[in-house]
Parts: sequence; C-alpha cells; structure tokens
Amino acid sequence: MVYIDFEFCKPSDKDMGLICCSLKHDKCPVENYWLLDGTDTEDLKERLCYLENETFVAYNVEMAEARCFYALGLDPRSFKWRDLMLEWKWLRNGDDRYTYGDVIASDGSSVSWSMKPSVKIVKRMTDEEKAEAEAKNNEECAIESKFRRCKVTNQQAGLGLLDCEYFFGVIGVGDVLADKETKHEIRDVLIVENRDNKEVLQANKGKIMDYCASDIHLLKELEDCITCAMNKVAAEDHLFVMDGEVYTLPITKVKSVPEIQGMIGSWAARLATYAMRGIPLDMDKYVAVKGAVPQLLVDTQLDWNRKHPDNPVYRVGAPSMLLEKAVKRKNKSPYVDRVVTKDQSLVSNMIARYCETTGIKWRKTKTGYATDSDYLKEMDDGALIHEYRKHNDSLTSLKAMAAKEDGSVKMDASVGSDGKQRPYFCPFGTKTGRNATKASTFLFLGPKWMRLLVNPAEGRYVCDLDAHSQEVAIAAALYNDENKREVYRSADVYMKYAQMAGAYPADKPILTEEERNTLPWWKEEGWGKVRKIYKGGVLGLQFGMAGESLRRRVLLSLPEDEREQIDADWGNRFVDEYHRLFNSEYECTNDLKLRYSIGEGGVVLADGWRIGPDDPNLLSIGNFPVQGTGAVILRHACKLMDEAGIKLYATLHDAVSITGKLSNLEHDVEVARECFRQAAEDVLGEDLMLIGNPEVVKNGDNWIHDDSVPDTWNRMANSYFPQYVIKK
Repeated sequence: MVYIDFEFCKPSDKDMGLICCSLKHDKCPVENYWLLDGTDTEDLKERLCYLENETFVAYNVEMAEARCFYALGLDPRSFKWRDLMLEWKWLRNGDDRYTYGDVIASDGSSVSWSMKPSVKIVKRMTDEEKAEAEAKNNEECAIESKFRRCKVTNQQAGLGLLDCEYFFGVIGVGDVLADKETKHEIRDVLIVENRDNKEVLQANKGKIMDYCASDIHLLKELEDCITCAMNKVAAEDHLFVMDGEVYTLPITKVKSVPEIQGMIGSWAARLATYAMRGIPLDMDKYVAVKGAVPQLLVDTQLDWNRKHPDNPVYRVGAPSMLLEKAVKRKNKSPYVDRVVTKDQSLVSNMIARYCETTGIKWRKTKTGYATDSDYLKEMDDGALIHEYRKHNDSLTSLKAMAAKEDGSVKMDASVGSDGKQRPYFCPFGTKTGRNATKASTFLFLGPKWMRLLVNPAEGRYVCDLDAHSQEVAIAAALYNDENKREVYRSADVYMKYAQMAGAYPADKPILTEEERNTLPWWKEEGWGKVRKIYKGGVLGLQFGMAGESLRRRVLLSLPEDEREQIDADWGNRFVDEYHRLFNSEYECTNDLKLRYSIGEGGVVLADGWRIGPDDPNLLSIGNFPVQGTGAVILRHACKLMDEAGIKLYATLHDAVSITGKLSNLEHDVEVARECFRQAAEDVLGEDLMLIGNPEVVKNGDNWIHDDSVPDTWNRMANSYFPQYVIKK
C-alpha cells in the first residue's frame, strides 16, 4: 500500500498548480517532494512509476490525487487505487450505522454524538408538522444526552477526511479542533489566497510540506477501519435481482471486498482522467456570454412573465415584502434600484392557484410556499411546475456565469487557462451509484444552448453517444419480462405499449420518429395526443408513481381542450393495466420492496455497489435495481472504451462524450458503440440494449442539441453578441 496526498492551488488548470506531495510506502518513512518549482518533480515521477504495481490509497481520489498524476504526465488509470471517501460512501449509503454516531458539528466548532431521529423530517411537511417533529426529536436527544453525558444531535456525519477519521476513532476531540484550525490557516488562507503568488508559497515551503504530510500516517489506520467495516457489511445478507427473481445472499457471493474497492477506485481514476481532458470551449464566445449575463438574467425573468401572464412571479422594482416594511418604517425608501425581483407573494399566489387546480398539498414556510430546488423537483408532476423548475435551473446556470461583488465568476473556477472546463463528476453521488456532477463545473447540465460554447480544436471532434430508452431495456432483462422486451424492440416504446393496452389499433404500424413526421394519417387521426398521454404515463410508472399522481402529471401536460378523456379514475386504470402487461416486473419489484421492508437486508448491484437496509423510501428501493444497473453498465462501458483506446472526456447519466482526431471519427464511433453495446450485454446477460445515433461536433460547428436551441440562442445573440447569431 502507498498512502499519498498532494497540495495544489489551481485544479482547473492542466498542471493543477502542483505544490508538493507526501507519500508513505508500507513501513518506510514518509517521503516529501516539492513540486512548485520543479525541484523534485522527476524524482517523484520515477518513484511513482517504480511503485506502479502497488495500491495507492487516498481520500477523494477523483478531485485530487488521480488528477495530480495526470498533471505529472502519468495515466491515473494505469495505477491501482483505493478511495477511502468513496468506500465510506459505500458503507453509509442507506445504512444508519455509518451515518450516525461520533460527528463533528457542521461549523467545525465542536464534536458530539448523533442519533437517528424517530420522526423523519421530509420536504412535504408543513411548518407546523416540522416544528412538531423537531420538538419530539429534540426531546429524545435531550434524554439520550443525559445518558451519554455529552451533546446529542440528529446531525449526520460529514464526508470530509476529519469527519471520517473522528467517526472511526482515528483522531480524538482535541485533534479535530486543532486540525480544523491548521487546515484553515494553511489550506484556506496560505495556499488558496496566494495561488498566484509563488514567492509566498516558496517562502512557506516547510509549513506547507509539514501540513501535507500530517495526515499520511493516519490514512493507514483509517484504511484498516474502513476495510474491517466493509468486510463486516459484505458478509451480511443483501437482496440481489436477476432474471426475474430476488435472491438473498451475502455481498461476497456477488463481489469480494477487494474487487469492490478496486471498482470504486478505478472509477474515480477514470473520471479524473476524463475531467482533466476537459470540455473544449470557444473562449471568445464564452467571454461574450459572460459579459451579457447580467442583462440575460433580467430577460430570462421577464420572459417568464411574458409567457405566463396568468402566473407572473417577478415585479420590476422592490418586492412587496420590502414595500410593506417601508410603509411601516417610513424613514427608508425601497426605491433605490429599479431592478427585476422575484416576489414571494406572487410565487405563493401561483402555487396556491396550482394547488387549487390539482388538489396537491404543498409545504409552507414562514414566507409562503416552499420553492427550494429540491422541493420543486420533488413536486414536479405537472406542466406549470415543471416549466417553473426548468426556468429556475436556467437562472442558476446563468448565475454561475455572473460576476460576484468581488469580481469572481463561479464557473471560471472550473475553466482552465487552456480554455477547457474541468468538471467535478462526484462519483457515486446518488444512492443508485450514478454520478452527481456539480452543475457549476459542467455546462452539459445547463440549458441546452450552453453546448454552443463547446468548440473542439482544429482537426478534432467531440461526440455524444447514449443508450436508447435504457431503463426499459434494463427492466426487461432484470425482471425477465417478455412483454417489456417486445415493447423495447419496437420502433416506439410508448406507442407499442399503447397498442398492447388497446389504445392504438393492433393493425396499425408502430412508426419511427421520422415516419411520424412524414406520414399524414398520423397527424390527421390525432395519434400524437395518444402518444403524449402514454409517454407521460410510462415515464411516471418507471419511477413508481401512484395512480392519482400519474393522472395529474398527464392531465397537466395536455392542453385544456385535450383533457376530456383523463377522468378521475384514469390514473388507477393505467397503473392496473401497466402492471397486468408487465406482470413479471411488477411481481419482482413488489417482492423486492416487501422483503426489504421486513428487514431481509440491503440491495446489491452486479458490480458490488449497494444500498443499506435503512432507506425509508420504498419507491427508491423499487427503482434502485434499474437505475443502479444503468450506472453499472456505464462504468463497464467506460472501462471497455478506455481499453480500446477511445478518449472519453465526460459522462452524463446514460451517455458518454468522446473526443479524438477527425480522421479517426468513423472508427472511434464504431468502436465506442460496440463497447457500449458489449457492456450492456455483459451486465444484462443478453444482447438487448440499443445505442442511439452519434451526435458529432467539429471545429466551428454550432452544437444544436435540440430544435429549440437556435431560436433561444438567437434571441440572446441578436441583442448582445450579434457576431454569434446562428444563420438559418
């Protein structure tokens, strides 16, 4: 084992702004290398290559150590990795034993012991319900505090290195507070604030080297604790779905602990490699858009009012709450700036009308209805709220490109001096094992027009490939559902289901998208409306939506004059018919949820990622095998592509982004498609999943990711950067 840590100051750049490195190999003393001025760079590279067959152990490999290897000119994927942070995520995922216990306060000021609250506070609660739950939980914490003779809270353990070390007892209370102070002094102040001042960093060489080496000797002890915990968990029974059956077995029957640790570490190293390759940007266009962002934010806000005259949420000038305060205080005028502001009273009025229409119960706060992004996502089952959430997401993406008061721009922190954006992919960031990429570092998560900022170098290409209706194919294979296989193999998943359910004549052909756009009878007979209804229903049921929620989702996605056939019981009938047609999936999913609920264990995926036995959301458990298997397929596909020499630079859900020389385009796409198809076959045990057509962009191309992009972009470009207008 080699325990390693780097210090760096410019993670957005190709060279990472390397400062120093400390490593410890087995029982050898800690070795220190100063990299800022290149003094020890070659010696370190030689040492790392000598240790190539060893396993490198670090904390948060993707954001630090593997990226630093890349910055040194080494391929991180050629080394074996252990990422202790991700292994702790593996332990914590749906498992209270590794979520509650010895914790550091969120502000770092103290330590305490945490216990799981008996009443879980969820987003849909009203303020009154939340207050009642908090009172009960606080009362229980007070009782436990007297018994333990220390502060007791319901706070979950953090994910930082100090949090992990304290949780496992590697460091004590005094060490925690001292290390917090040292980290602030060295990392946050000395290194970060002087990242452009090499003289200051050089003058503090000894202090920085001591700080870098300080945690190395503790990593060995922490690694022992985590491995011991993983062995214990892996020996416990978990539920495993395969061929339409739910099996109960220890994780070790699926994958051994060293195999799981290797899978986790190698995925972190791969993502670090893709991130360091970077997304190539047209920097002139990027700068032009950034300059226009302040006005684009105003335009985007006012555009909502224009499109939704019955539900405006912005006013020009001070918000109503400020006006009310001004009336009371009289000595302070609110008319300082004539700016566009989101008015909470207008937002509350919109949501109140929406709730009145749909019968939905919405959580209230002290200032009105809850509108945080997570809650909006949770409540997103109708056209209006879906549009409002997308609108907020667009604003968030624009704000990431807006200058703050100190002149800094959030997105600039991920854009290197070479004009490439380097994302933080956050591996295993969701409970299903998919990445939870940080949006401000990844423009592919922004509005679709943001892809117009991508521009590969002359003679190179970028290309996106994704799986076709991935969840349907996975469900068909996992649950061994013949009807689902038949639906997936058709030209249109949603119309094939409608046909099987009797809503589309059996003698009518299932059309491709191109045929739907060209054959006149499709539009003349109104089958597009049927497709829209069944698409909404199928997508909702894939995530376990209940009948009434499904009815609202479909109802609100249709124009008012097309809602007549969606009666009060439509959702329940749709659910019953869906379960009748896909009976194997329905029975297997129900069996999984039942056995999970009675405590037969967590759930494990084919490559060893797991969710523990304590997740309270049975809908998540029912959805875990399909979404989790999608993540398994993606990880395996990336491995096959790496081995085949394909250069990936990003992944997103069920899609991969590759790059290369334009002369190799045809070959690369063919190989990447085959690797993706082979990965799905290896994981699912059958050749079923289809890979979509490649989306290729060359130097100078406009990346039109959606038909709506040109109009959206040109509305902005005509006003603020006319040199980039897309000519039709």
